[in-house]
Amino acid sequence: MSEQSNKHIKYKVFRGSGDMPWDRLLTAAAEFANTLAPHHLVNICHSSDAGNGTVVVWYVEAAS
Repeated sequence: MSEQSNKHIKYKVFRGSGDMPWDRLLTAAAEFANTLAPHHLVNICHSSDAGNGTVVVWYVEAAS
């Protein structure tokens, strides 16, 4: 069995709504991303719908 087969892509979603400032939303996502080993971070993406932000942190997690 290869080392790759015991790893899974995971994600964590951060959602802002109402008057939540973007810097608070992005800070929360960055703080989570900083807990990951650099080689586990896959991507960070964001979107906005009518001013409500969403940030997704994609990462690799080893299967237990």
